[in-house]
Amino acid sequence: MQRHADKDLNGYALIANGPLEILEAGKDGFAPGGFNEAELHNANWVGREFANYADLVGSFGKPWADGLAKITDFIEQLRGTVEKPKNRRRRARWSEVDGEVDVDRVLIGDPMFYRDMHRDEVQGPNTITLLCNIGGRQDVTADEMFWRGAAAVAAADLLEAAGYSVEVVAWSRAEHVFPSGKTDVFVAYRLKECGGTLDIDSLACGLSCWFFRTAVFSARVNGWDRALPRAGCVGGSVHKIGGWDKYLDVSEGTRTISMPVVTDRESAIKAAREILSQLGQPVEFAN
Repeated sequence: MQRHADKDLNGYALIANGPLEILEAGKDGFAPGGFNEAELHNANWVGREFANYADLVGSFGKPWADGLAKITDFIEQLRGTVEKPKNRRRRARWSEVDGEVDVDRVLIGDPMFYRDMHRDEVQGPNTITLLCNIGGRQDVTADEMFWRGAAAVAAADLLEAAGYSVEVVAWSRAEHVFPSGKTDVFVAYRLKECGGTLDIDSLACGLSCWFFRTAVFSARVNGWDRALPRAGCVGGSVHKIGGWDKYLDVSEGTRTISMPVVTDRESAIKAAREILSQLGQPVEFAN
């Protein structure tokens, strides 16, 4: 877990290797009477109900049946024609008229002794980092936030099926968390590494409204050194990442794409289509 204080951005950054570190960082908030304990039982607003902190942690070891079924159905409806990605690789071209002389071919009497290097497009792997803003203001419903995660999971699944290696990083930026001025808190965590197995259920959980409004909320407030002033609230989500992107822990050499913020099925379909279109992939999604 990385913790940063940033005077220029007037706030703090909490960077985790995965959702379990976020859960651990916010543990104190779920004690009986804790700052975030009530969210465990607010199913309408959170999107899922938990008996206690242990139940919340255990949710990552158990399938999220309702959410998984809904996302799996969504992905199946999105499947269309997605070609494998292409890399440009240098290959030798031989001719009788132009290029660099290959002595060995001259000695054996081969008339095709001129060599020229050119680039062919060949099928091969590419790496993509999907950045997912999981934050949402209090007037955004759990169902609306569900579709944001669904779009990201679908995009990752379709890209992996097309031969891409996909990394998924979730982030959230909030303002006015601490009472001492307009203090921002930036939280980010990796849900999938490049080359790692794509676990749709884990992705769905880590991008869900219920994880955001329980674990991420509590980490914002409780994941810091005790010398910090007590948080005044969990803050208000901001859609723009701003200068906080410098703290994102993403793999080197990947192409970074930000998932659009969506609130319903139709906009989720459009978002997934846009991501694949950016990469030059033909898309024929069912509506």
